[in-house]
Amino acid sequence: MQDEQPDNLRVLGQQNGLSPASLLHFAHDLRNPLGCMQNALDVMCLDLGVSEQTSEMLAILQRQLDLLTELVNAFSERASLGRGVDSKS
Repeated sequence: MQDEQPDNLRVLGQQNGLSPASLLHFAHDLRNPLGCMQNALDVMCLDLGVSEQTSEMLAILQRQLDLLTELVNAFSERASLGRGVDSKS
Protein backbone atom coordinates (compact mmCIF):
# COMPACT_ATOMS: atom_id res chain seq x y z
CA MET A 1 0.00 0.00 0.00
CA GLN A 2 2.82 2.41 0.79
CA ASP A 3 4.19 2.06 -2.76
CA GLU A 4 0.80 3.17 -4.09
CA GLN A 5 0.86 6.51 -2.22
CA PRO A 6 2.96 8.51 -4.73
CA ASP A 7 0.80 7.33 -7.65
CA ASN A 8 -2.37 8.11 -5.72
CA LEU A 9 -1.02 11.58 -5.03
CA ARG A 10 -0.20 12.11 -8.70
CA VAL A 11 -3.71 11.06 -9.70
CA LEU A 12 -5.22 13.30 -7.01
CA GLY A 13 -3.26 16.26 -8.32
CA GLN A 14 -4.26 15.54 -11.91
CA GLN A 15 -7.94 15.12 -11.02
CA ASN A 16 -7.97 18.45 -9.23
CA GLY A 17 -6.01 20.29 -11.90
CA LEU A 18 -3.00 20.89 -9.66
CA SER A 19 0.35 21.36 -11.32
CA PRO A 20 3.46 19.65 -9.97
CA ALA A 21 4.62 23.10 -8.78
CA SER A 22 1.40 23.55 -6.78
CA LEU A 23 1.76 20.09 -5.26
CA LEU A 24 5.37 20.81 -4.33
CA HIS A 25 4.38 24.11 -2.71
CA PHE A 26 1.60 22.37 -0.77
CA ALA A 27 3.98 19.66 0.48
CA HIS A 28 6.49 22.32 1.52
CA ASP A 29 3.79 24.19 3.46
CA LEU A 30 2.90 21.00 5.34
CA ARG A 31 6.47 20.51 6.54
CA ASN A 32 6.42 23.52 8.90
CA PRO A 33 3.58 22.29 11.15
CA LEU A 34 4.97 18.75 11.06
CA GLY A 35 8.32 20.04 12.29
CA CYS A 36 6.67 21.94 15.14
CA MET A 37 4.64 18.90 16.14
CA GLN A 38 7.75 16.69 16.11
CA ASN A 39 9.65 19.18 18.27
CA ALA A 40 6.78 19.40 20.77
CA LEU A 41 6.50 15.62 20.90
CA ASP A 42 10.24 15.29 21.44
CA VAL A 43 10.04 17.68 24.40
CA MET A 44 7.08 15.80 25.88
CA CYS A 45 9.04 12.56 25.62
CA LEU A 46 11.91 14.07 27.65
CA ASP A 47 9.77 14.10 30.80
CA LEU A 48 11.03 11.03 32.67
CA GLY A 49 8.18 11.07 35.17
CA VAL A 50 5.39 10.16 32.75
CA SER A 51 3.06 7.27 33.45
CA GLU A 52 2.95 4.12 31.36
CA GLN A 53 -0.36 5.24 29.86
CA THR A 54 1.12 8.61 28.89
CA SER A 55 4.14 6.86 27.34
CA GLU A 56 1.80 4.70 25.27
CA MET A 57 -0.14 7.76 24.09
CA LEU A 58 3.10 9.51 23.14
CA ALA A 59 4.15 6.43 21.17
CA ILE A 60 0.83 6.51 19.29
CA LEU A 61 1.34 10.19 18.49
CA GLN A 62 4.87 9.45 17.25
CA ARG A 63 3.67 6.67 14.95
CA GLN A 64 0.96 8.89 13.48
CA LEU A 65 3.37 11.78 13.03
CA ASP A 66 5.83 9.44 11.30
CA LEU A 67 3.06 8.34 8.90
CA LEU A 68 2.12 11.94 8.10
CA THR A 69 5.77 12.81 7.53
CA GLU A 70 6.20 9.86 5.16
CA LEU A 71 3.10 10.94 3.26
CA VAL A 72 4.34 14.52 2.90
CA ASN A 73 7.76 13.26 1.80
CA ALA A 74 6.15 11.02 -0.83
CA PHE A 75 3.95 13.92 -1.91
CA SER A 76 6.96 16.19 -2.25
CA GLU A 77 9.01 13.58 -4.08
CA ARG A 78 6.23 12.84 -6.56
CA ALA A 79 5.68 16.54 -7.20
CA SER A 80 9.42 17.07 -7.70
CA LEU A 81 9.59 14.19 -10.15
CA GLY A 82 6.66 15.68 -12.02
CA ARG A 83 8.67 18.89 -12.42
CA GLY A 84 11.89 17.07 -13.28
CA VAL A 85 13.54 18.21 -10.05
CA ASP A 86 15.69 16.07 -7.76
CA SER A 87 13.89 16.38 -4.38
CA LYS A 88 16.98 15.21 -2.49
CA SER A 89 19.04 18.27 -3.42
